Amino acid sequence: MNTRPPLLLLALAALSVRPLAGADLVPNPSFESADGDRPRSWRQERWNGEGTFAYATTGRTGKRSVQLASTAGADISWSATVPVEPFARYRLSGWIKTENVKALDGARGALFNLHDLQPVATRAITGDTDWTRVETEFETAEQASVQLNCLLGGWGLATGRAWFDDVSVEKLGQREPPSPTITIDAAKVREPMSANIYSQFIEHLGRCIYGGIWAEMLEDRKFYFPTTA
Repeated sequence: MNTRPPLLLLALAALSVRPLAGADLVPNPSFESADGDRPRSWRQERWNGEGTFAYATTGRTGKRSVQLASTAGADISWSATVPVEPFARYRLSGWIKTENVKALDGARGALFNLHDLQPVATRAITGDTDWTRVETEFETAEQASVQLNCLLGGWGLATGRAWFDDVSVEKLGQREPPSPTITIDAAKVREPMSANIYSQFIEHLGRCIYGGIWAEMLEDRKFYFPTTA
């Protein structure tokens, strides 16, 4: 007796594990899957100011969403890593609800943005609004993944409360990667580089720049905060 599955079934099984064109690439996009007291695959980021993070028990769809809030002003986000293909075009979209959101000092409000591909960001929502859909399109260049932020603040501080739900990153198209090229003109000879020249490249990893290499010898040198033990 032949126990091998028909070739048609094997082909359908292979197709079923491939991501479909236009499929949402965001992990846990509606925040319904929990990992303890927070949504699975999402993490908290604080860029500036002070605010609170909440795994809300209400949502636009389903029973969950994420919430950001601040009374003094904050630039904070719920963030996730999204896999993408280099040299492709995508649409980022999602839904935002706000309560008394105010942008301070040039900030934007409540929005979605891509940390790795600035200034890619949706329009910002402020004031009091019901669930509102926002979207933007972007090119990935050589990126193979992007950090997606559900952001309150944005290049400054914002106050109020914002909810985020049903986030989506969909692929729209693909283009051929550019061919790498290099040109060397061996006939051009210039003066030797000085032995006293030194340089390096460093990324903004954690606080290695702000509060690290780029820091004053004394914190609070103008005594803005109360002097305590």
